[in-house]
Amino acid sequence: MVPLHRRTPDAVPVGLFTIKDLAEACGLPQPVISQLVPHTNTAAGRLYTEAQLRYAVEMAEQFRSPNRT
Repeated sequence: MVPLHRRTPDAVPVGLFTIKDLAEACGLPQPVISQLVPHTNTAAGRLYTEAQLRYAVEMAEQFRSPNRT
């Protein structure tokens, strides 16, 4: 059996965010974030910058806007 390697909170570099962090901030499902929000590849894995987090929040607001075109 191959052990699963789970990232501990310590493994995420300061100033970067996990997909879980983005999902909690913007309310979008993780698969949507994965497909639509640009990410940053790091030694710790696929992470997101503060600018990418803001992008996800803005995108979620647009998705929920009643005047969306």
